[in-house]
Amino acid sequence: MTRFMDTKTGKNTGAWRNVKEILGAAAGLVTTEILKAMERILTRGCPVYFNWEEPAENKEAFLARGNNRSIFMYPDLVDKMMNKEDQNGHVITFKDFIEFFSAFARATPQHIIAQLGKKPRLIWDGKTNYLHTKAP
Repeated sequence: MTRFMDTKTGKNTGAWRNVKEILGAAAGLVTTEILKAMERILTRGCPVYFNWEEPAENKEAFLARGNNRSIFMYPDLVDKMMNKEDQNGHVITFKDFIEFFSAFARATPQHIIAQLGKKPRLIWDGKTNYLHTKAP
């Protein structure tokens, strides 16, 4: 078993996960190359630099879809949250037409989680995956 410790907080991250068991479960489902990448991620972590190019048709699909409906239900809340994210340096804001012309601007749909009794949160939609069968 592998144990990871966050040096800043002293808390375990991915504590006591069984890397062999995880890789064994994935062995018949993914290629050898992906299995090696999984082992590297589980034992050493992710690289600081990602070298990935998004296929144009994938970007077009995300742009055509736009944000989740919840974004349009709470426009004032979205403005407030996005301003805070911008002030904290978590996002870079620019005119919406820029992403159509930039090879580097990534479109990620946003969503508002508004649960009863909890403060609404702005999150990115990491669940939706267009054209996932195509390799980048």
